[in-house]
Amino acid sequence: MRLSGSGKKIISLERRKIRAAYLFILPLIIGIAFFFVPNMVKSFWFSLNEINILGGGNGYSLTFKGIVSYHKALFEDSHFVRYAVESLGKIIVRVPTILIFSLFIASILNQKFRGRIVARTVFFVPVILATGIVGLLNSWDLSYYMGSDAMSDAIGGSQFALSEFLASLDFNETLMEVVTSAASGISSIVNASGLQIFIFLAAFQEVPEALFEAAYVEGCTGWEVFWKITFPMVSPQLAVNAVYTVVDSFTQSNDTLFTYIEELAFSQNQYSTAMAMYIIYLTGLGLIMAVVATALARMIKNGR
Repeated sequence: MRLSGSGKKIISLERRKIRAAYLFILPLIIGIAFFFVPNMVKSFWFSLNEINILGGGNGYSLTFKGIVSYHKALFEDSHFVRYAVESLGKIIVRVPTILIFSLFIASILNQKFRGRIVARTVFFVPVILATGIVGLLNSWDLSYYMGSDAMSDAIGGSQFALSEFLASLDFNETLMEVVTSAASGISSIVNASGLQIFIFLAAFQEVPEALFEAAYVEGCTGWEVFWKITFPMVSPQLAVNAVYTVVDSFTQSNDTLFTYIEELAFSQNQYSTAMAMYIIYLTGLGLIMAVVATALARMIKNGR
């Protein structure tokens, strides 16, 4: 910021962009400050107390117990740690799979070919279908209505065939489990990749054509252009998509851990223990997001 000849303050373009960005996310900041943070503090306080529901609609009473609920969740409960590890493991497999798939499809849809608009629409349809009553229907266990035995036999048979094929190639057992797990959830991966594809596609549109033309003139191949120009230019959107995918995976209502926590809270009235489990899982997820964000930030910095 500096003064003009008439004494008026001149604001730099960069500062104007920063102010516009803060103005754009102001509703989110207000929501976090006045709704999310107070509720998280209250949830943490509930986890440190025994909650007793009073009769006659008179609310509840709290009895301070300290970290008893956390000790019970981690060392006494026979299901929580296993469910939490399984849920976090699914996220670790799901996020890279969705990001790679989205980047690959977006790079294809960015090419010039006949029917490109139709193809883009097809891949963005899952975002629309995941909302409202269609999303609710999709979340139901349709295999129950279509014949659960036949569905499970078909899915189990395809997974067994894939496992046999990978075993014949001398795949590592851990890597084989990751591949079969990703393959078994390919339909959910496609449904969960619509917005990520859209974001990557928008990022591809922002890359100047002159960079590609100069690279091809210098004799670069398509593979070299992708890794030397395209990928570094869209890497900031890679971080955005990674965070979004982690949050989207965390909010899946059919997750075994969430079903178990809900049962503890509303069927067994163990509100404090359920709240402690939720906070422990949220902390673990936050650590994963911090590691992912740090790794992507370093990758983006080294790429540039």
